[in-house]
Formats: sequence, structure tokens, C-alpha cells
Amino acid sequence: MILLVLPLIGLSVGVYNYYNNLMKDEISAANTSALSRVKDMVDMVAAETDKLSIRIASDSDVEVFLLSAKPGILDYDNMSRIANIQRAIGVSTITSDYIDSIYVYSEENNYIITSTRSTGQLSSFADVEWLNFYQEQKPKANAWIEPRSVKWPLDSNVSYFISSFRLAPLYHQRKAGAVVINIDVNKLARLINNASRGRFENIFIVDKYGRILYNADTSLINKSMSYIEYLKGFSPDPGTDPLIRDIGGVKSIISFVKSGYNDWSYISVIPLVQYEQKTAYLRQFMIVSIAVSVIIALVLAFLISMRVFQPIGNIIDIIENPEQWLKTNKLNDKNKLNEFKYIASNIIKYFDRDRQMEEELAYRTSLLRKAQVAALQSQINPHFLYNTLETINWMAIDLGKGENKVSDMISSLSELLRISLETEDNLIPLHVELKHVHLYVEIQKIRYEDKFDVIWDIDESILDYKIIKITLQPLIENAIYHGIKPKKGRGIIKVRGYMQEPNIVLEIIDDGVGMSPEEMESINREMAYQYTKEEQHIGIRNVNQRIKLLFGSEYGLTVENGIGNGTEVKILIPMVK
Repeated sequence: MILLVLPLIGLSVGVYNYYNNLMKDEISAANTSALSRVKDMVDMVAAETDKLSIRIASDSDVEVFLLSAKPGILDYDNMSRIANIQRAIGVSTITSDYIDSIYVYSEENNYIITSTRSTGQLSSFADVEWLNFYQEQKPKANAWIEPRSVKWPLDSNVSYFISSFRLAPLYHQRKAGAVVINIDVNKLARLINNASRGRFENIFIVDKYGRILYNADTSLINKSMSYIEYLKGFSPDPGTDPLIRDIGGVKSIISFVKSGYNDWSYISVIPLVQYEQKTAYLRQFMIVSIAVSVIIALVLAFLISMRVFQPIGNIIDIIENPEQWLKTNKLNDKNKLNEFKYIASNIIKYFDRDRQMEEELAYRTSLLRKAQVAALQSQINPHFLYNTLETINWMAIDLGKGENKVSDMISSLSELLRISLETEDNLIPLHVELKHVHLYVEIQKIRYEDKFDVIWDIDESILDYKIIKITLQPLIENAIYHGIKPKKGRGIIKVRGYMQEPNIVLEIIDDGVGMSPEEMESINREMAYQYTKEEQHIGIRNVNQRIKLLFGSEYGLTVENGIGNGTEVKILIPMVK
């Protein structure tokens, strides 16, 4: 179930996060695109306003008006010039969708000409707030923008303006006045709504100082961004990503674009109600999907477990009672899974093999018991045999009136038996084994009347290494009986011993009649096995078997061609002290 559910949960969470981020990116991109349209429109308004102020300030009538002394009321030329200026700025106001009014002010005569209000001396003009901005900024710049509000007499409403100031005249060193173009915030709002197609609920235009130039809430105009709680810490700088903030319990996205015409920034704040609804729907869908998937996974896990456990139960039955299972079931059932048939057949095969091994073990156990009986029989105290041989030896000396070949042979035989039977360890030093073999050779020389000679070539450095007791004697006996005895004339047996690290090599070489290649191959093949059948317990096979059992299968005997047609038996044993 975990294997089924965890990937599904991980996939669901991944899809949810991916879709969530994708919607955020799409909303941010759409907001940025719509905000860019607003920016382009307002930048166009700012550019047209700048061009209009330059055109007005560079008008010849305006220039004369700004630089002339206080005009007389009845002066026809001045009155005509003022009328022309008032008519020109009035046309610009009427034809514009966003301009409320235009002021032309002259410091020389302290006279103001307006497009929509009364024209005359500044002292009698109702809107004098702009003059403070003019006096403050005049030494610093030739053109600037100020957000402001005006309360006209006899009017209950307050007018909110974004006023564009430009000093005039343009082509004289002294600054004789200004052209002020007042952009109506309400008219600008209609243009912004048309450009954004009603997408934005809240939009801000701020200058480089963070001062709000425009917002639908006119009470925020001319205030700093930090005055608004949800805009604190937000900086409309390049590299700043759109932010998602909680505004009155509703998540909203805050995006911005920079003006391409001046140092303004356009900031939009849009509630993500629709986005939240889609996210909630997606979240609910994911939860329901995961719950249904968990239920399906439980059912599938149960069914799969049952299907898996049934053959496992059958396999357990086979292991616990294979014989009974074989009586009541068949492996060739077509309804069974191939995997089950494979496992069951292998279990039965190993069961049969174990049964065969048990039979083999029982057979070897019987051999072991026989060997134990023989070993127990061999533990009978051999002193009776030694005493009997000693008595025979004295009788032979007495009959022969002194030592003779018979007494020598009996003495050697008595000593040979003493070494063979009284040595309890299976491993004895090589020099003890050689002493035993020398006694055996002396007996055989008396018997065969010097029919053979033995050459001893043993490296003295290996004499203290251990060898299995009665290893060399059966091999020399084999060389005498099967090699030298059938041969005509005198024979030679050579016994060599040398070190071949990390092993010791012993060789018994004769120049007897030898054996055929087939017989030699057959013996070597038989000696490759680790055990010998019961009836083959003597001679060369017996020695080979004892070496392999004690030292390992890599050690033992090999038979090769010897001197002439003779035989060479090579013994390989490890260096053991």
C-alpha cells in the first residue's frame, strides 16, 4: 500500500505546487501586461502634457505677456494678447480628455491667465496653493510635477490635480513665470479604467520618492507609500518580484512596472479571490483523489497479499511436510503460477538430495563404526606380542649358538611394531617415519637376499617437519612387490625428500617393471576422489586417502613413470611442525 500511495501523494503534491505556481505566474504576467497598458497610456498623457506646456511657453504672445510690465486694463494690445492666450489654452483644455485647466502666470506683472477660471491679478485668484510649489521648486528645476487638491469657493467638492509646472520663458536667462497644466485625477481615472478594462481594483502611481501621485482614493494623494500598511517594505525597484500579501483577510498580489518616460512607478494591488477559489477547488480535488486512491490501494494491497501468500503457504507446507504434500498435490497443475512450480520443484529436488545425503551419511557412519571397532581392537596392549617375539628371538639365538639372520629379523620386526603401535599421534616427525622405514627395509633385504638396494636422498632441513604415520612404508612395500620382485636381476629404489615451499615433496622411485599408461591413469583418477571404498583400504590408495582427509584435497599422491620402465610415486604434503 505504501508503494502505491506514496508516489501518488508525491505526484499530487507536485502537481498542486506546479499548478499553484503556474497560476501565480500567469496572474502576475497578466497583471503586468495590463499594468503596462496603463503605464503606456499615462506616459503618453505625461508626454503630451510636456509638449503642450512647451508649446504654450514658447508662444510669442505668452512670451511678451510674461516679460511685459503690469498691463493697463484699457490697453487694447494687452487685452487682445490676453484674449488670444486665453482662447488658445481654452481650446487645449476643451479638446483634452484629462486636462482640467491651464494657468499662465507672469511674475513681472503678477497676472494670471486661466483656461476655465477668471483671469486677472493673482491676489484675486482663488487657487494660490500652486504658488507655494512654484516658489519652492523654481531655483531647483525648470519642470516638475506636484499632486495637489483645490477647494473652490461656492463649490462643495474638492478638485484633485496632478499639476505639471514649466518655467517660462524658455529662451531667456531670467525666469519670468510659469505654465501650469492641471490634470484632473477623476478624468485620469476614467482613462486608466478604459486602458485596464476594469481589471484593477486598486492602482497607484508614485514618484521616485515614494510619494503617491494618483490613486482612486484621493485622500491618499501626496502621501508616502509607507503610509499604507500593505505597501510597507515594498520597493518598486528592478529585480523585485511580485508579492502576495494578506490584505484584510484576502490574499492580494502586488505588481509594478517602471515608467518608460519619467521616474514614476505604477503599482497594482489585485485581490486573488478567483485564484483562491481555484486553489481551494484543486486542493479539495487532490484530497478526495488521495482518499479514493488510499482506499483503492488498501483493496489492491489486500488482494495482492492474498495472491502472494497462497503460494507462500503452499511452499511452507512443502517445507514442513514434503512427503505428505507430494501424495496429495501435483506440480504439473496448470492453474499454479510458474514461479511456484519452479520453487516447489527445487524444494522437492533438494529434499531428494538431502534424503540421498542422509543415506550416504548412514553408509559412512557404518564405515566409521567399523573403523572404530578396528581402532578399539588395535588398542589391545601389544606387550604380549612384544614378549612373544622376544622369547622367539632368544630361542633363535640359543639354537644358532649366537645372533643370526633369524634373530636380527625378529629384532627388527619387534622394533617396527613398537614404533607403529605405541605412537599415539597421527602426525610424527619425518625422521621418526624414516627410522620406521629403515627397519622395514632391513627386514625385506633379509627376506629377498639383497635383491634390491635403497638410495636415500633426504634434505636434512625437512627432517623435523611432520608427516602422517606409516606413509612411506606402504609405498616402498608396493615398489618391492609390484616393481622389483617381478623384475629379473637386482633393482634400485630411490627415496628423495626436498622442500618446495610452501610444501614438502617426497618421491619413491623404482626401476621395476612399471605399469601400463591405462593403469597409471586409472589409479590417478581414483586418487582424485577424497574417499576410497572399503575394500580398497590398503596400499597406495590408503596413503592418498589419509593425506587428503587430514591436509585437504589439494594434497596427496600422483603416479608417474620412474627410472626406465619403473614407477615414481610423488607425495605432496604441507610444511607442518
